[in-house]
Amino acid sequence: MKLKRLMALIVLMSVLASSLNLASINKTKVTLASSGISSAERNAFYKNSAFIGSSIGVGLNNYFKAKGSGYLGGPKMLVRGCYSFMNDERNNTPYIIHYKGVAMKARYALKAANVDRAFICMGTNDMWESPTAMYNRYVRYLKGIRSSNPDLTIFIQSTPPTRRSSGNLANRNVNAANALIKKYCESQKDMYYIDISTALKDSTGKLKSSYCSDGYCHLTFAGYAKWMSTQIAYTDRLMLDEKNAKAKLTAAQKKIKKLLNKSKTSCNKKLITKAQNSYATAKEYISRLDKSTLKTTLNAKLKSKKESIKKIKKNVNNNIKKKKAEEAKKKAEEAAKKAAEEEAKKKAEEAKNASSDADKTTASSDASTAVSSSDASANAASN
Repeated sequence: MKLKRLMALIVLMSVLASSLNLASINKTKVTLASSGISSAERNAFYKNSAFIGSSIGVGLNNYFKAKGSGYLGGPKMLVRGCYSFMNDERNNTPYIIHYKGVAMKARYALKAANVDRAFICMGTNDMWESPTAMYNRYVRYLKGIRSSNPDLTIFIQSTPPTRRSSGNLANRNVNAANALIKKYCESQKDMYYIDISTALKDSTGKLKSSYCSDGYCHLTFAGYAKWMSTQIAYTDRLMLDEKNAKAKLTAAQKKIKKLLNKSKTSCNKKLITKAQNSYATAKEYISRLDKSTLKTTLNAKLKSKKESIKKIKKNVNNNIKKKKAEEAKKKAEEAAKKAAEEEAKKKAEEAKNASSDADKTTASSDASTAVSSSDASANAASN
């Protein structure tokens, strides 16, 4: 009974603290560096998403409401005061999230909401256990969500630091639990870890005083603004990496297709190099993506282009061989023609020479005959 009263008090303090910040919301702006992602792209990314959290999530919901309708595309806020992994496991309806007025476990709420992405910030209400025990509950919780929502992309927002400790809820334990869940996320497909904690800490590692609304663990709107600027910078980088990877793949597909057509009649080996370079560029951009379904899909599409590059190489080399064979044939034909011409010339020369010799022989014979006749005439006259 005392625990329930304490949880109710924490929720009330969170709501009151958030309410006190409503007047100053317009003074707290999320400043973002130019990321190459437009507001429209960002809103589309967050639109069909859901945020899950406890009383800290309730404060985030108040921050979103104060920012105005349509902020970040208007994602669904599945938040509840005193919400925890234990309450979710036990289906403790007063303290589990609600969707359209119905209390349900997170895995079923996300399925009913039919969202593409979930942003989860949990752990604070489960730090009554050791970091390892909290981590184990977190993993069971995530496995449940994944089993009911196999295509969901999950973003884990690190458990925020506290301004002061209370039992096991101390920053050394929060940090240890965050390190464990970060490592878990890195081993999973379509699961990302967003470190919002570092940006919320002061130089001693505690929740910065200007970001703390109750001297304990709940945030001011300035804290939520810092949280969201950190998160948006992360998701912008992710969107830009995905956008670039898709663009480079599309460019490589078009380039390789064009080069394949050219290779059917070309002997230019530069076509092979261009195709290989285009493939390598796309591969490099895809490699920048974290472990995800998208990365697997893009790699599969790119891999199919290896056959096209092989065909380009084969076509070019075959064309080179064909050209060399044609050149050799032409050269042989020219050599044969030249040899035939030279043979004909030689024969003509020989015929000419033979004719000349015959003429000489005839002339000599005629001359001898003439001499003989002359001698005969002279002898006759002498007699």
